[in-house]
Order: sequence, then structure tokens, then C-alpha cells
Amino acid sequence: MTPIDLRLLRIFDEIYKCRSVTEAGEKIGLSQPSISIALGRLRRHFDDPLFVRTSAGMAATPRADALVVPVREALGLIDSALGQPAVFDPLRSDRTFRISMTDISVTVLLPTLLDYLSTHAPQVRIGIAILEQQKVHRAIALWVPSFLGIGDIVASTDLLATVPRLLADVLSKDRQIKVFEPPIRLPSYSVKQHWHQRFHHDRGNQWLRSVIADLFLEVSGRIRFVPGRKRRSA
Repeated sequence: MTPIDLRLLRIFDEIYKCRSVTEAGEKIGLSQPSISIALGRLRRHFDDPLFVRTSAGMAATPRADALVVPVREALGLIDSALGQPAVFDPLRSDRTFRISMTDISVTVLLPTLLDYLSTHAPQVRIGIAILEQQKVHRAIALWVPSFLGIGDIVASTDLLATVPRLLADVLSKDRQIKVFEPPIRLPSYSVKQHWHQRFHHDRGNQWLRSVIADLFLEVSGRIRFVPGRKRRSA
């Protein structure tokens, strides 16, 4: 069966309730000729008269009687979807979110995020892609394309590494690494979230963005510089 115009279903429902083409037109805001044309289209679509004129008004055929319940259910679902904002329930959702993170965020933020999700969104799944970092060359003994593995390198050599404070705190917890303030003032940087425009109003995406922002502020707030007592430096 070919698709049908949603407006025709509304006209069908109104005629069924009113039992009058003229009255249905008045309630919908269409002229009687327009309603008659729409009824003709409905009849051709369903290959049935649907309504026949009687002394008591437009009587529904058995085919129309069979159609009225599913038509009203369909209209109700559409009206509900269009009239109410989408709701995202993290406790019930089994949605998969795909996030691109820097290697620092994977080390610093991802464990906190997963711990939060295990309680507040236990069926939500996360897929992580590592953002490629621009390689920075310096006049030192070693350069690496990312921060992954930097903790083990510093802990097992006499090398130093300049890393963000959040990462230094994580790396020094279970490694022989000592954390120092840099001898010069380093430029600051912004930590931002980016998302595609088509997800801007998506309720689930909005929820995840809010969770990540709150968790980052929580992680940032609880990390303070405390001079290390371990042997190596980061």
C-alpha cells in the first residue's frame, strides 16, 4: 500500500466522529469541497467507500470501523512525539555513545566516567577513539607522539617530562615519580567538548555532555599540588 498523507487520516477521524462532511470541515478549518476531495482520496487509497450518506448522516462502512482504532492510535503517537520533548532515561537506556578523547583524558577522566556510568547508567556503553596529537619535537633525548606510556618511561629513566597537572597526579600515584612545578610559567590551555550539530538537541547527547563536564570539574577540583616524595620527576 502506498504512503498516505497524515492530514487525510485526521480528516478521516473527524468525519468518523461528526458523521458529517460539512461539520468535519468546520472543525478542521477546511471548506466542504476540500473535505470532499480528501474523502475521495481516502476512498481510493483504501479501495472502499468508507462513509455512505444516510438519513442520519455519513455512516461508516465496516472497513472504516476497522480502521478507526489504529488510525487514532497512530495519530495519538504522532501527536505525542511532536508535542512532547524527547526524554532520555540513563538508568534504562542501552545506548552506545562514541567519544573521541585525547590520551590525557583517557588516563585522567575516563575511569571516573566509567565509574559514574556503572551506577547511574549501567546499560549505557561507551566507545573510545584516541584523538591524534600533533607531534612536538624538542631538543631533548626523546620525543613521543602521545602521553600514553610516559609514566613508565619517566619512572624507569632519568628523563623529565612536562605534562598537565591532572595527568601528573594520576601518574605519580602508583609509580616511582616525583612531581615538580615547572621552573617557568607555561601557557594555559582550554579543555573543550565538541559535538556534531545534528546531536546538539539530542537528549542523550546533552546528558552525556553534562556528565562529562561535571566529572571533569570534580576531578580538577580535587587535585592539588603536593610536592612528591618519590625519586623520579614528571
